[in-house]
Amino acid sequence: HPYLRMRAFQGQEFTLETVSIYAASLPSYAAAGNRAWGWLTQRLLDPSTVRDTLFPGTVALALGVAGLAAAPRRYRAVAVVASAVAVVFSLGPDTALYRFLHEHVVLVRGVRALSRFALVPTLALSVLAGLALAGRRRAVVLSAFGLMMVESANLPLRLERYDGPSLASRWLAGKEGAVLVLPLAGNDTLAMLDGLAHGRPLVNGDSGFIPRPFDRAMEL
Repeated sequence: HPYLRMRAFQGQEFTLETVSIYAASLPSYAAAGNRAWGWLTQRLLDPSTVRDTLFPGTVALALGVAGLAAAPRRYRAVAVVASAVAVVFSLGPDTALYRFLHEHVVLVRGVRALSRFALVPTLALSVLAGLALAGRRRAVVLSAFGLMMVESANLPLRLERYDGPSLASRWLAGKEGAVLVLPLAGNDTLAMLDGLAHGRPLVNGDSGFIPRPFDRAMEL
C-alpha cells in the first residue's frame, strides 16, 4: 500500500493534535457558509466552536428527509448508517471511537482533513432528495432546484486572477527531465498551474505532507 511504504520511508503520521485542527465539530454542521443563512449562524453560534461550515441547506435537508420515506429499505439503512459513521469520524479526537481507531488502526493515522467526511451525508442527502422528486411534475422539480440554487448562492466569488502559463512553461513543453521552480514554496500553486502547459515531472507542489527530500531542498 502506498501509505504504508511512505510511512516506512518517511515515518509520517498525523497526531491527534494535528487532526484535531482539521476535524469538524457538531456546531459546524449547523453553520452555513452561504449568504442566505451565514449571517444567522454567525449570530447564534459561538465562533470558537465552529471549525467549518457544513450545513447543507434547508431545501436539501427537507427533501432528504422526505426522500427517506420513499427510499428502498436497503438504501435507507445504508444512507443513515454511512452518514452517522462519517459524522462521528469527522469529529475526530472529540469522540472515543476515533481515538480508539487512531490508536489501533494504522491507516487512520494517515488521514488529516477529517471534516471532509461530511461529504458522505451530503451525498446521501443528494440521492434522497432525488428520490423525493422522482416522478414529480417538471414544475415542482424546477422549483425545488431553483430554491436550492438561490439558497446555496454565495456570489460574487472573489478568486485570484490567473493569466495563463508563462512563456518559460510553454518553452519546457516536449522537453525531457523534471522541472524545479525556485524559490521552492514561493508560489507552488502557480508552478503547478504552469505545469499543465509542459506536463513534465514537477518538484514543486502543495500538500499537507512535506517529504523529507523536499524539506531538505528548501533548506539548501
